[in-house]
Amino acid sequence: MQFLITIFLSSFLLFQIQPILAKMALPFFGGGAAIWTACMLFFQLFLLLGYLYSHYLTKLNKVNHQVVIHSVLVGASLLLLPIAPFTESLSLGWQAPQIEIILSLLFGIGFPYFLLSSTAPLIQKWYSNIPTNTSPYRLYSLSNLGSLLALLSYPFLIEPIMSTKVQANVWSVGYGVFAIFIFFTGYQLFGKKFEKIHSNDDPSNEAAKDSSSKELSSILLWLLFSAASVILMVSTTNAMTQNIPPTPFLWILPLCIYLLTYIICFNNDKWYVRQYWFIFFICCSIAAVLMFFIGTQFNIVSQVTIYSLILFFSCIMSWRTCTFEA
Repeated sequence: MQFLITIFLSSFLLFQIQPILAKMALPFFGGGAAIWTACMLFFQLFLLLGYLYSHYLTKLNKVNHQVVIHSVLVGASLLLLPIAPFTESLSLGWQAPQIEIILSLLFGIGFPYFLLSSTAPLIQKWYSNIPTNTSPYRLYSLSNLGSLLALLSYPFLIEPIMSTKVQANVWSVGYGVFAIFIFFTGYQLFGKKFEKIHSNDDPSNEAAKDSSSKELSSILLWLLFSAASVILMVSTTNAMTQNIPPTPFLWILPLCIYLLTYIICFNNDKWYVRQYWFIFFICCSIAAVLMFFIGTQFNIVSQVTIYSLILFFSCIMSWRTCTFEA
């Protein structure tokens, strides 16, 4: 149960902080499309760095070492709370607001955000190495469900009743609770009982070693399809905020759709019937070309609907193609 709570809480906090930071950035940088694109660059970059960290951390032979390293880093990140990424004291006087906002995010929230982004794959790895928990894919779907609920709760629950300062303080308290669950999960894993699970000499790991040696073309294909979905999300957000008056809702909507495709693809194979999804994808591709030329002639509701459908079906095809190739 601690695995479920930890991964859900980390994903919830990871995506809850994004609209909070967007709201905090408005008085300093405004709400233009370029500002949100810079924020997305920071979020996606640190998400990737967190995944790389968790990947190399799990390469250590003993789970004890993994637990100690991650717990120490999480404990150190508590010293940076409460969060305050946008203050006059952090202003460095850059002419380009994109550089200014990325540096503000780096100094103000970078380390906690990095650790949150690394927690989901790390917990999934620990979970899958326990003999009775061999399939982590439902856990991956749960983490994205937590992220989706975080984004949906912000405009309808958090933002209307809390000031920006209160939001930051409540998030900081939530991060402290997350740290407690990380320590508890690490305590449950720490010990000789779990060391054999992570031994590289275990014959049961031979199949995993063999499967990890993929052809270069397949690996490149996975990278390209994964990158395509992220590019689609960022470009859709950019198109929405350029053609439609930018509001926080338009920043959150593409992220929600992006996460929803994760939940569908990794929860159950029965949700995906390839020929039907492919037909929808072809229709949306034609609509995307039309939107490029005549998109401004549609009303706001039509534009948002069409952009959302394009992103949804395109991401579904990207994730499922990666799955079939794997």
